[in-house]
Amino acid sequence: MRRVHLGERPIDGATTTRVAKRPARHSGRVLTPRETEIVQMVAQGLRNRIIGERLSISEGTVKIHLHNIYEKVKVNGRLELVLWAQERGVV
Repeated sequence: MRRVHLGERPIDGATTTRVAKRPARHSGRVLTPRETEIVQMVAQGLRNRIIGERLSISEGTVKIHLHNIYEKVKVNGRLELVLWAQERGVV
């Protein structure tokens, strides 16, 4: 947020390029419905604890889901995950 406030780009060019070069995958073939739901909540900016509360699962279970999601779509964190999801129409 600070970077955006200062007029900078919110995402560095290297991250954008790395995510954009990934092969396109349809979310229905890659992610389970629960994983897709979690990705959508991450894109809304929700923290793991809140996601867990909304889905009636533990925060630890959310973390496990996120780890699995990151592995499946080959991203390194929430920001890259949201970019991946936006490019593929998941969010």
